[in-house]
Amino acid sequence: MIADFEARILAQIDEMVEYISDDKLFSGGYLRGHLTLAIVETEQNGEYTPEVLHSRV
Repeated sequence: MIADFEARILAQIDEMVEYISDDKLFSGGYLRGHLTLAIVETEQNGEYTPEVLHSRV
């Protein structure tokens, strides 16, 4: 479930790359990293619910 959520969000960020400014591109990269870190922390703690992930992000 979390992997599907991650893939969906990262795909949405990637789709915007062609149409956004450099500042937004930087922000998108930052969001990708932040989301990935939150997912890793969530999985390491054995917390596989969207609610926990949402609170971490």
